[in-house]
Amino acid sequence: MKPLFSLLFWLLLASVGSAQNLYLNQTGDVGIGTRNPLSPLHVKTPGENAMRVEGVNPYVLFRDVNDPTPTDISRSYGYIRTWTSNPFNPAGHYGLEIGVPPTGNNQFPKHLIFATNYATRMTILNNGNVGIGTSSPAYKLDVAGDVRITGNNRVEGFTNIVGTTLFEGSAFDGIVGIRGSAVNALVNIINTADESTGAAISVRSQDNYGTIRATNTRPSFYAGPAILAKTIYGRYSGHFQGGRILVEGGSDASRSGGIEFANLESFRVPNPQAYVGMRDDNELGIYGFPLGDWLLRLNVNSGSICSRSAIALCSDQRLKRDFQPLTGSLTKLTGIQGQHYFWKEAKMPGLQTGFVAQEVQPIFPELVRTDDNGFLSVDYTGFVPHLVEAVKTLKAKDDELVETLRRENEVLQAQLDAVLKRITALETQLSANQLAEAGKK
Repeated sequence: MKPLFSLLFWLLLASVGSAQNLYLNQTGDVGIGTRNPLSPLHVKTPGENAMRVEGVNPYVLFRDVNDPTPTDISRSYGYIRTWTSNPFNPAGHYGLEIGVPPTGNNQFPKHLIFATNYATRMTILNNGNVGIGTSSPAYKLDVAGDVRITGNNRVEGFTNIVGTTLFEGSAFDGIVGIRGSAVNALVNIINTADESTGAAISVRSQDNYGTIRATNTRPSFYAGPAILAKTIYGRYSGHFQGGRILVEGGSDASRSGGIEFANLESFRVPNPQAYVGMRDDNELGIYGFPLGDWLLRLNVNSGSICSRSAIALCSDQRLKRDFQPLTGSLTKLTGIQGQHYFWKEAKMPGLQTGFVAQEVQPIFPELVRTDDNGFLSVDYTGFVPHLVEAVKTLKAKDDELVETLRRENEVLQAQLDAVLKRITALETQLSANQLAEAGKK
């Protein structure tokens, strides 16, 4: 019956004009403009002809053929539609829409996916998040990769709850700015231009309480009002070898150049907790604001260090392992010679007391360090445990000597007591003899 129906159908098509543009094969595939349809509906047309769909808000719906609820539109997986009469948007908002309907019951979330070369390039989640280079965007726009924006137009409106706005100035002033109205707003700016180009970066608050400026010679950082600014000048190698940063005091002579630190929000300027900087022309130090005094000072001329209190070294047992008692400390200490000496550096003329590292190294190698230039230094603190053990050794020898002397003294005392006893006996006998002789007379 089916071959007969197919034959009749083809005869019917053959009788409809001479073009014969509609075909139905034995498997039920329909071809328009082709005799060999390769899919259930195969349209082939020469030139720029189009397939036309007309209607009021017409759309093409894509569904799963095995879906048990064919009338539930929300269970479809996507659609293409045109808005010719839009009841949901303001008048005049018409056009083409490509999308997915809301997620129906017992369905996974549906996303709009754009792919090339069989690879996903852009994904729009059902919550509206757009991902480029990622299939799981966590933000309204989530890009995995580099983004390039060209042109002279402004880019603005990047305002969040703390009020940070990104914008670009006009093409004539060449200004690029990032403005933050929040107290804790953070700004990062990088200029990759070479120093010889003269390119510059300038970041400042509106009242000039904080300014960062980078030119082709040095960056400058100003903290505080311009009149009382403490300035950091970073100079490139042509001006200051090594690219060092120079910290100088401002016009306010009451404070030397340095950096103030505050850890908690409640201790922000003008209530910092600590200050690192020059105490005067000769000393670099750490100043504690709660104590109101310098805690540590390093004399840049002599190298001497002065601490307001004792310096404690970390020594908790929980931080250590592989303990081995010291041995032979007294013998080792007698193998090194303490010295008075002077440094060869003329700027350090004072008499010094210490050891020669080359003499210490063979005996206490763990107390000698070698720097990158081959110069040796000595950990004088490391001698303390050896001194303690040496004192204990001397005490043990002293205790042994005392015990020996005590025992010898006991023997001598016993001998002395015996001698005294004999002397007493002799004296008694002598006295008795003398009395007897006297009685005879």
